[in-house]
Amino acid sequence: MSSQTDGIKKENSHLGLKESVKVVASVSFMVFKIYPTGVIMQVISSTISATLPLMTAFFAGLTTTSLAEAYSGDETAGSRAILYIIITVALGLSVSVWGNIEQYVKQKMNHQVEIKLNDQMYNHFLNLDFWRYDDANTADVYEKAQRFTQFMPFIFSSLASILSAIITVILAVNALFFINWVLGLFVILSFIPSIIIEYKIATFNNNHWKKNIKNRRAKYMIEDLFTHPGAMGEIRAYGLIKHLLGLRKKHESIEQQGAIEYRKKFLLQQTISQILQASVELAGLIWVAIQIIQRAQPIGQFIFIQQLLSATMSSVRSAIISITSISQDLTNMMEYNQFINIPIRKEGNIKLVSDIEEVSLKNVYFKYPGSKKYTLKDISMDIKAGERIAIVGENGAGKTTLLKLLIGLYYPSKGSIKIDGRDLS
Repeated sequence: MSSQTDGIKKENSHLGLKESVKVVASVSFMVFKIYPTGVIMQVISSTISATLPLMTAFFAGLTTTSLAEAYSGDETAGSRAILYIIITVALGLSVSVWGNIEQYVKQKMNHQVEIKLNDQMYNHFLNLDFWRYDDANTADVYEKAQRFTQFMPFIFSSLASILSAIITVILAVNALFFINWVLGLFVILSFIPSIIIEYKIATFNNNHWKKNIKNRRAKYMIEDLFTHPGAMGEIRAYGLIKHLLGLRKKHESIEQQGAIEYRKKFLLQQTISQILQASVELAGLIWVAIQIIQRAQPIGQFIFIQQLLSATMSSVRSAIISITSISQDLTNMMEYNQFINIPIRKEGNIKLVSDIEEVSLKNVYFKYPGSKKYTLKDISMDIKAGERIAIVGENGAGKTTLLKLLIGLYYPSKGSIKIDGRDLS
């Protein structure tokens, strides 16, 4: 006998490093299949976005050194300074032109990705077994899948920004190691506290978001009521406006307050971490200033190192913020995969070639998936062609459920339903 089972493969909702890498790879591959040109352009763009600013800073430093040498009387330094200025401006122009191309490709890619994923999700949703539309677990996974498709273009753009930030940090730290390995080492160590703190906050937010699914759904239902003018008349007539607004505020507070309070615990640690990073940056600038005063470094090195330190610090902060903001959406990618892997309804291949003569129910039991209580118990009856049957019962007695069983939307948990001797299951 056929029966409904959840059929949703549960996956670990906590994203460790290994799981995060897998999800990122899965997102990238998914987008690549939809619009490969966009993915290639994003990778190139991330590399260019990371490289050009550092190259601009390098030539700006050379320009400053050449100008200082020209001011000191070096006749050849002036022409070098002009060349470096032209190169610096050309690099800046390249960044602007590439930015225009990138925006066009990104907009086109986001459009195609959003359409493809939404079509795939809705097509799958509309072909599920009918009982799943009343199943809480399916509704939870579907909500998370919807969230993922809504934010997918943003997620991939954020991943591209993270890639750009990582490349910037690698190039800048390598340059700092080349200039002074101690300075490069201290810069790396200054990042660690911020990364640990933001990881803890992101983990809490993920778990908090998952725990508040029902609460959030209740809030969305209230907000949806307010978007239907037809319903507003009845809501006002029964004096429910104030009550519903109060409920919405309560649900909103429950969802947001926990995350706010948890972040509050880390304010002091975040401040100390930022002071540590600023101290390392200050120490690096003082060191290069002393080196220039002692004529151990060219004067333009100050600008270059200042830009390296600034780029490194800002890129790390940018990457941390981006990772924190998309961590929940990456988790939803797993839920999206779970939703797409839910088995769809298999339609029967038997067609009625004549009018139905008899419908027979024998010892039919039915309970909804996840419920321990039977909605229908031991229902037996025979309905012959031409008979008029009245199904009577109080609310919740199972009248609608019985009709859904009769037309094949649900299958009995136990027992059988036959049409002219053929079992519906």
